[in-house]
Amino acid sequence: MASELCCEFSYEPLLFVRSQLVIAAATANVGLIDVPFIDIKNASGLLNETVKISALGFTGKAAIHPCQVAQIHAGFTPSEAQVEICITSS
Repeated sequence: MASELCCEFSYEPLLFVRSQLVIAAATANVGLIDVPFIDIKNASGLLNETVKISALGFTGKAAIHPCQVAQIHAGFTPSEAQVEICITSS
């Protein structure tokens, strides 16, 4: 998509497209997996992006190396406050 739009392959330039994908997936009641984070040596960048896409509504993130799995899991793990909200609202 970044190539088609002639933009940088990073979070901010693709935010509008990602948002549209989230809406389409929610409408179709299907999960949505984000593209891999290609810099396998940048664990904090991966975690940061994963937290953002999780908050946006993605349900998963593809990995290109096993070293990325821990950051992806951490990015999708709800905080204690989020868990408490779910418990009290049910």
